[in-house]
Amino acid sequence: IGGSLVMIPALTFVYGRDQQLYQASAMVVNALVAATATRRHAIAGAIKRRVVVRMLPAAIACVLLGVWASNHLDQRWLQLVFGGFMLYVALQETRSMLAARGSSGVGGSPQDGRLALAGVGGVTGFVSGLLGIGGGGVAVPLLRGMCRLPLREAIAASAAVMLVSAAVGAIVKNATFPTID
Repeated sequence: IGGSLVMIPALTFVYGRDQQLYQASAMVVNALVAATATRRHAIAGAIKRRVVVRMLPAAIACVLLGVWASNHLDQRWLQLVFGGFMLYVALQETRSMLAARGSSGVGGSPQDGRLALAGVGGVTGFVSGLLGIGGGGVAVPLLRGMCRLPLREAIAASAAVMLVSAAVGAIVKNATFPTID
């Protein structure tokens, strides 16, 4: 799971309710974490350019849409959506842990079609912008399940896409988030 799923609730616990501020802060951290991860994956030769290029436009457009939606949601609704997403992640992680799968992919040959990768990029970008998370917890399972990418390629592509989309999202979120009175 990503650090934002820990960071945002921890900030809320320590400093009180200001979901918008904590998401804006987390998005900056996400971009920085993605920068170091992308560098490491690039050095290792794990990033497949065609995957990133096909995901990135939708991820950028949808992170902007997600930020806009987040800025227009009432704080309580935003917290409920975030909590619901955390429950979803917990259930997915539990299911994954209980399943006896290898780490080489879901099976079959990789599918790197434009539509599937754009869809993964779009969903990842929207959820990232809406919740202030990096998106790896969304992108990696989708890339493995829908596109049948090997785990290493899915993680590397997720980091590279997150580097750009999180930076864009962080800039826009920090410039536009509503404050609590």
